Amino acid sequence: MNSLALPIRLTLAAASVAPAVGSEPRSALLGSVASAGVIIMLLLGAAAIGVYFRVLLLRAHKRAAGLQAQLADSQRALTDVESQLAHSQASLGRQIEAARASLDAAHEHAKEQLQAQIVQRQRTERALRDAQTQYTSLVEGLPIHVIRKDRQGRFTFASQSVCELLGRPWEQISGQTDLELYDRELADKYRKDDAHVMATKSNLEAIEEHRRSDGTRIWVEIIKTPLLDAKGNVVGVQILFWDVTARERALNEMRRSEARKQAIFEASMDCILFTDESLRIIEFNRAAETTFGYPRREVIGKNLIDLFIPAELRERQQANVERYRGVGELGSMLGRRLETSMLRKSGESFAVEMAMQPIPLPDGSTGFAAFVRDITAVKRAAEQLVEAKEAAESANRAKSAFLANMSHEIRTPMNAIIGMTELVLESRLDDEQRDYLQTVLESGNSLLALLNDVLDFSKIESGRVDLEEIEFNLPQCVQESIRAFMYRARQKAIGLSFEFSPDTPESVLGDPLRLRQILVNLVSNAIKFTDQGGIRVFVQTVSMIEDTVVLRFEVADTGIGIPVDKRKKIFAEFEQADSSTKRRFGGIGLGLAICSRLVQSMDGEIGVDSEEGRGSTFYFTVSLRLPMDRPRTATTLDAAPVVLSAGSGDKADGHTTRSLRILLAEDSPANQKLALGLLRKRGHHVVVVNTGKQACEAFVAGPFDLILMDVQMPEMDGFEATLAIRTTERGTRVPIIAMTAHAMHGDRERCLRIGMDGYLAKPIRAEALFEAVDDIARRSPAANKPVEA
Repeated sequence: MNSLALPIRLTLAAASVAPAVGSEPRSALLGSVASAGVIIMLLLGAAAIGVYFRVLLLRAHKRAAGLQAQLADSQRALTDVESQLAHSQASLGRQIEAARASLDAAHEHAKEQLQAQIVQRQRTERALRDAQTQYTSLVEGLPIHVIRKDRQGRFTFASQSVCELLGRPWEQISGQTDLELYDRELADKYRKDDAHVMATKSNLEAIEEHRRSDGTRIWVEIIKTPLLDAKGNVVGVQILFWDVTARERALNEMRRSEARKQAIFEASMDCILFTDESLRIIEFNRAAETTFGYPRREVIGKNLIDLFIPAELRERQQANVERYRGVGELGSMLGRRLETSMLRKSGESFAVEMAMQPIPLPDGSTGFAAFVRDITAVKRAAEQLVEAKEAAESANRAKSAFLANMSHEIRTPMNAIIGMTELVLESRLDDEQRDYLQTVLESGNSLLALLNDVLDFSKIESGRVDLEEIEFNLPQCVQESIRAFMYRARQKAIGLSFEFSPDTPESVLGDPLRLRQILVNLVSNAIKFTDQGGIRVFVQTVSMIEDTVVLRFEVADTGIGIPVDKRKKIFAEFEQADSSTKRRFGGIGLGLAICSRLVQSMDGEIGVDSEEGRGSTFYFTVSLRLPMDRPRTATTLDAAPVVLSAGSGDKADGHTTRSLRILLAEDSPANQKLALGLLRKRGHHVVVVNTGKQACEAFVAGPFDLILMDVQMPEMDGFEATLAIRTTERGTRVPIIAMTAHAMHGDRERCLRIGMDGYLAKPIRAEALFEAVDDIARRSPAANKPVEA
């Protein structure tokens, strides 16, 4: 093979060179030589090729012989293989059939499994859809907002409530990031939190602010959790959050409340201690530190009773604690304050007021809040107050005794002065003597009025004026009050009249004495400040509801009037419209103040309408009750006014009463002379004694139609004498009328309670005395009643 290849390669090489040589313009010799060389080369190559092919042929024969042998072997092997193949084909056919059958069975099984898987998948898909629907329904139904984001922070899910919070539909939220939905500050915070959750694969729980679509801020509680795929890789974050604004506000308010309570606790002026169930101290405020002298650190954990309660009181205090717990027969003492003693750090014992309040503790047990107040100063002040009260009461008693004695001591001589002056004025006198005595009488009456005002105001100021509620004739009370000023009106030549509205009740229930006092004050003032014209008293009904009537009284004059700026001032104590009038008209300015107080006590009001230089109208209202079995209106009176003036008036001498036998018990010679002069002038027979004991003896020796009994006498006073007489008398009750210079609160009531039938305050006025005596004379002994004068 190689020997043949060489001549072929040479021949080819020569053939390739020949054209190149022939192309050059060289001599023909060189061309001929070259052509001869090529031919030689070709001949040599052909010879070599022949040799080569013969060699190949020999080899081919050998190889063919060998191949024939191998072919024979191969045919035999092929025959064997065909035999085996036929056998194998039969076996393979059987296997193929079996495989085909198995494959068909497997195919049917796979088909069945596939169908089952399809059914299962459909069921799973339905279940998944149902679960998704339920999840969505659950998410939308709960007050919880849900968001899911991928790793890039893009929204992949948001509940409807989130959409409403953001004010956008889901289509505008899907795929957006926090930067596109929130302001920069919030977005950065949310992204930072999301990155932390995904990086650490941990949950994040927090309370933070959130913004609504309207710009309002709310507080939300948030839980962020990482979203993982099947291999545990983080694929995003899920956020659950809900509105806790109300709770946060409540918590903030609670914190503020706790801060306030803590401030109160520390700023309290009382000691506040908190203990556990076994009374170990757990809180101790600043006031307690100051009061007990302990810093807080020294008392925490120590037993309250052992530390602060004196040894002799500990057992009782422990029992009190048990009562606070509701243990024992006494039950709970919740809210009760106890006075006890406690100890300071120095060992000093001091008085305290303590209250204990059970309080629940976080561990379920019950502790106590102890409130302690140092009452050392209070106790000291209370003792001083008691001493001051006792001193004041003693001074008040002394004042009352002084006023009573002053009343008695002044009224006794005034009784003689006024009474004797009146007696002398009824005798024959020349004009000069009558003028002198009239001046004495007016001065005595002025002193008496001053004394009455001072005593009345003292009683009113001390709150010791008790209003009576007795039945009396209203027109008669008014008429008697006005009639007393008839003489003064006649002297000044001014008219004096009174008038009732037709619907004014005749009988009422009230205090006629105080009503008369108010009218007397107002009419007296009217006469004092009126020099010409007249004075008119008018009574009318304001309202009448069931058994109560409200009456309005008016006292109108034509006097000097009152300036506008002085009208309220005149009802104050010791005030007059013009202080300069005191010199002209006298008085100390108590009359109207007393009237104002009395009117207020009768549920009324008092006032004045006035025009300076043209007169004044004083008015007041009172509330009185109506007797149920009496006529409601004053039907017995004519509606026309009754006029009392200088040309009219009743004569005191026109009496028609019978002569009486009277026992006069009086220790003052001057008063004896006065009473004898007045009574004998009326034709009465009078027996005079100086003491209560003599009065009792004279009563036994009697008989008497009337006893005039002085209250303050030696040996036996008028009260004792009256009791003795009431004890010894048999049969007819003899009227006893007290005559006393005592005009203080309770004197009249005491006289009537002892058994007396009437009361005359000194100085005894002739008119009052005659009225009382004449009333006794007009009645039979069996019809005797208490005399009001």
